Amino acid sequence: MNLRKHAKTLTIVLILMTTGLAGCLGGGETEDVEQKTINIAGSSTVFPVASAWGQAYSTANDDYTVTVAGGGSGAGASKVCSTDADSVNIGDMSRGWKDSEATVGADGYTYSCVNTDVTITQLVVAYDGLSVVMKKGGAADQCVTDMGGLSMAQLRWIFSDWSEEDLANHEEGGLDMSSTTPNNDDDGVREWGDLHDSTACPDQEIKLWGADSDSGTYEYFGEQVFCKKCFADADPVAESFDSARGYQNSADDNQIVNGLTSDEHAIGYFGYAYYEENANELSVAAIA
Repeated sequence: MNLRKHAKTLTIVLILMTTGLAGCLGGGETEDVEQKTINIAGSSTVFPVASAWGQAYSTANDDYTVTVAGGGSGAGASKVCSTDADSVNIGDMSRGWKDSEATVGADGYTYSCVNTDVTITQLVVAYDGLSVVMKKGGAADQCVTDMGGLSMAQLRWIFSDWSEEDLANHEEGGLDMSSTTPNNDDDGVREWGDLHDSTACPDQEIKLWGADSDSGTYEYFGEQVFCKKCFADADPVAESFDSARGYQNSADDNQIVNGLTSDEHAIGYFGYAYYEENANELSVAAIA
């Protein structure tokens, strides 16, 4: 595959955990000078795939160097649309385009960047899953295993910044707290012991890890677990990850792995590929 400077840019896009490949037709003049470097940046979820493709392409085309960086889906979107020095040839995203970033054409797969004259052509290429993970053999893992997994209601209770009263009684809440936290000691601290009456579930605060707000994984998890019309939106009332309880977040999934493996009471989430890569250190929770 030959790329011409300012002529074609490829974008990897993940839509609701769906990876897509996109081409970008820039607004500049086409030059007959081949690029020797292909730059990729964006979603950490797509990073393993992009890295493998980059290595394969470099092997087959030794006059090209492929560089792959993270930064989150927001970085992938902004850099592939950019005409500045920070622009990339390939942008990774683990979500769809936002209206503030690009507008979709009549064909359903061509997007025009809002702030530049760059045009993106999007093609779906793969699917990924989301994994909720804990340190293998740690206290959190033992508790969740003894419970037989977590319900979606329990997952929401664990990560949400809403009070237990709002989760139960708000019109967008509706959680049955008697089944969500049947062993709740009502001390105001969300503990593993609140979820299950067992010696496997200690009265230790649940520590939280996950993606940062630039990540498409962050948005996907929030939209699936929290109130869909409340997540990161003040209308009718915002619901998000509980930063007051110390929600630790990063665009680098390897940092999340390190955080989880160093704290047996922590729980987090990221793409399945990172769980598979670290399955000797992490356990994945069954979600009902």
